[in-house]
Amino acid sequence: MEETQEIVLTQMRKSVEKLGSSTEKHGDSTLMRFLIARSMDPDKAANMFVQWQKWRASLVPNGFISDSEVSDELAAKKIYLQSLSNKGFPVMIVKGSKHFPSKDQLQFKKFVVHILDKTIASSFKGREIGNEKLIGVLDLKNISYKNIDARALITGFQFLQSYYPERLAKCFLLNMPWFFVSVWRLVSRFLEKATLDKESPHYEQVSVYSGAKLYCDCDQQRGKKSFCRRSWRRNLARRVWGTSKTKSDPRGRIGTIGGLMNVKNSQRFGLTAIKWLAVMGETQEITLTQMRTSVEKLGSSTEKHGDPTLMRFLIARSMDPNKAAKMYVQWQKWRASLVPNDFISDSEVTEELAAKKIYLQSLSNKGFPVFICEGSKHFPSKDQLQFKKFVVHLLDKSIASSFKGREIGNEKLIGVLDLKNISYKNVDARGMITGFQFLQAYYPERLAKCFILNMPWFFVSVWRLISRFLDKATLEKIVIVTSDDERRDFVKEVGEETLPEEYGGRAKLRPLQEVKLVPLED
Repeated sequence: MEETQEIVLTQMRKSVEKLGSSTEKHGDSTLMRFLIARSMDPDKAANMFVQWQKWRASLVPNGFISDSEVSDELAAKKIYLQSLSNKGFPVMIVKGSKHFPSKDQLQFKKFVVHILDKTIASSFKGREIGNEKLIGVLDLKNISYKNIDARALITGFQFLQSYYPERLAKCFLLNMPWFFVSVWRLVSRFLEKATLDKESPHYEQVSVYSGAKLYCDCDQQRGKKSFCRRSWRRNLARRVWGTSKTKSDPRGRIGTIGGLMNVKNSQRFGLTAIKWLAVMGETQEITLTQMRTSVEKLGSSTEKHGDPTLMRFLIARSMDPNKAAKMYVQWQKWRASLVPNDFISDSEVTEELAAKKIYLQSLSNKGFPVFICEGSKHFPSKDQLQFKKFVVHLLDKSIASSFKGREIGNEKLIGVLDLKNISYKNVDARGMITGFQFLQAYYPERLAKCFILNMPWFFVSVWRLISRFLDKATLEKIVIVTSDDERRDFVKEVGEETLPEEYGGRAKLRPLQEVKLVPLED
């Protein structure tokens, strides 16, 4: 083995020299890490080693990252460097609840290098050998969706894989909440098998999520206990959709209140369809009056808004006047705070508009404005306040494009999210949750339908996470288009005159900022 090792090391050194680099500054222990990471293939290991040298020279020209270069990240006090483990490995602990997605990605990358370098150096006994390892502990206790940063996790692990090969001895994930399992499924798809083998929990330890390890029945009968993806998906489907079916589209499996209001059901209660409508009309007037009274008790007023607007809040709160009034007042306060001028101008969201990722089309067959979002042009925003204002700008302008002289109050819109050609850099669970929560809390009953197109396999895990934060009423309006029949329904509902050619229509894409609205009547 030693002779073979020497031969392979010699071959690797020669390969490195052929690539125009040198191994003089690094001993056998360092080179062996690259060889092990590339299955003892000297050419592949040499290529990896040279790439590491170039990356290091570019990102860490001084040989180290000083505290002053990563001051913002250090200020969070989210990383703790402990003493050595029983096996002599340095231990670092990351508190997930103190981490938030970085606004400065370059600083974050430098911070990852700073952490890893300092952790590894803490185990040096006088000098570096080259084969030192570390143990990482990621504590997810008390995290919320604001702490979720799949991009950062992927960056960290990919740095370990590409630039710190064989440095990770073990990584422990503690206190993983149920909603983070979907995120971990996404992150794990970008990790090599060798890295995953060092993670705990492994796939088999999915009990964090389900309450019991998921083994396939057929494997158990043969005395085996291997992880079964089908069993995990069935269990996941039960949690997300309330059924063991694993299709991502919940339509047809979630009951709607509309079924109670058809003629057949009204006759079951001893009412004809006409009487039913009459009763509903009287009840609606009473409920609207009760809501107005409740709003006044909360110190606000409904003078500026008509019945159609108030009805949206009532429907969103199951016709409960008190809950609807509370929601309405919260909306007024939010609007006054975030949109004091009653509109968000283009100048307030210039960076978001510059991406040209949103297109505002004409009206659908049912008269709903249609906006299209190209996911491949979106990247997590560094300015969350501007992003929130952009969501308001988008929704307000889309809704206003359907006004016929003036606002009625019950206008709806159709959203189309195209995920074609997205990569993990475009994934923004926080951004999507913010958008949908704005629709639910501040634009109730404005969403007619949301179509999600070209969803890649790795985004399914992200969607599972996002869907946890959505109301049942919102989920019912979301259609994940996967089949030809669903795509035909999509084209039919939106209309060929409205859809761009790229989506099977005859129209052209209209960037949001280029659409000019007709002034409202006085």
